[in-house]
Amino acid sequence: MHEAASGPRMRYAYPGLIVAAAIACFSNSLAGPFVFDDQTAIVANPGIRTLAGVLTQDRNRPTSGRPLVALSFAANYRIVGLDVRGYHVANVAVHLCTALLLFGIARRTLLLPRLRDAFADRAAPLACAIAVLWTVHPLTTEAVDYITQRTESLMGLMFLSTLYASIRALDRATHARWQAAAVVAAALGMACKESMVVVPAVVVLYDRTFVFDDLRTAVRDRWRLYAGLFATWGVLIYLVAPGPRSGSVGSSTGVGTWMYLVNQAVMIVRYLRLTVWPADLVLNSGRPA
Repeated sequence: MHEAASGPRMRYAYPGLIVAAAIACFSNSLAGPFVFDDQTAIVANPGIRTLAGVLTQDRNRPTSGRPLVALSFAANYRIVGLDVRGYHVANVAVHLCTALLLFGIARRTLLLPRLRDAFADRAAPLACAIAVLWTVHPLTTEAVDYITQRTESLMGLMFLSTLYASIRALDRATHARWQAAAVVAAALGMACKESMVVVPAVVVLYDRTFVFDDLRTAVRDRWRLYAGLFATWGVLIYLVAPGPRSGSVGSSTGVGTWMYLVNQAVMIVRYLRLTVWPADLVLNSGRPA
């Protein structure tokens, strides 16, 4: 069915299906208790009790250097105290919003000039299938059910917000507004987790792959957007300048750099395999080999 012929009813049916999939998948997680880093990030964290405390997190807490995540926990605490269900609802909401953004990105990508002839008639259902598969994929479970992993999911939301706004900025009629939105989203993402650092490069690679014939043309046409995105590295530099969290990524366990590196090589391959066949998932893979 061509998108133009699908009518307004189908326009809402696809997002509705994504919402239903998320609710069906995660509705049984709302009573899950605070575990692991939830204790230091939420339960025993005085920094989320007040707005001022959001910016003065203890350096070794998971929320340190991630003020947007800390602010979201502070909002949760203000509304529900330590009722764990409110925190889970917020995590599911972040995941759902990210899934809807993924739907929008996939649909608009399939409707770009390079792909339109092949996919215009089925862009929406294909995008919906992509978003639903991602929504219910077992590898997303930890980022949704483990409350402190909101650092990951909120960063992901800002990451896809940046990419979505960058795609919308291809429209000359509204490009300035959407470029500004992309830069704001990128800056907010830098305030969630350090892995957001790659988003400017991802936008450039997306443009080169799906929009422009060569990198030089992309830079000439979108240099203002790229400059704004790369400038958000300044936010990240400011947040990490005080120093690393000595208790994060096993740095306080005596694991050396080389042992950490070779174990990461194994785990990255494992996660790539789990993307295709997500069996035998565990939260803690044990001691480094």
